[in-house]
Order: sequence, then structure tokens, then C-alpha cells
Amino acid sequence: MPQKSYQCQITGRVQGVFFRSYLKKHADNLHLAGWAKNEPSGSVLLEVQGEGDAVDEFLKLVKIGSENAKITKVKVRKIPNQTNLKEFIIKII
Repeated sequence: MPQKSYQCQITGRVQGVFFRSYLKKHADNLHLAGWAKNEPSGSVLLEVQGEGDAVDEFLKLVKIGSENAKITKVKVRKIPNQTNLKEFIIKII
């Protein structure tokens, strides 16, 4: 299956509620690579890459959010595949 890559900006109550850990757990379970980081605006920015069906499943989970998160908007855009992504990490600003 071909690789897909997306960048997402998630807004709502997504900082301080273990949302990035939730993303990492699901990305690891789906064998996806990429990263997630908090933005100064209060949103979370992420890039994800992997097998098409797994990425589609991950994007569904992003929109659901973790137990304490409240997702108000998910902005998704397709990006070129990157060869340097090997695992999903949480970036610390």
C-alpha cells in the first residue's frame, strides 16, 4: 500500500490533557512515523506518515481526541513523504 503523509493542526482543549501522548500511542500501534508538538497558539501541530489505511485510521482518532481533550477543529493538509521519519515522537518546544 502506498505511503501517505499529512500535516494537521488541532485546536480546542489539546494542551495539558495528554493529547500528544494519546497521538503517540496510536501512531505507535499503527506503525506510523512523524511528530506532534504544542504550538504557542494553544493548538497541537503534527505530521504523520505511513501506510494509507493506517494513516486514515489515525486521522479518525485525531478527530475523536483523548479522554480529556476537546477537539474543536482539525485542519489537514497533504504533504510530501519524508525519508527521515522513522518513528513518531513528541517534540518539546
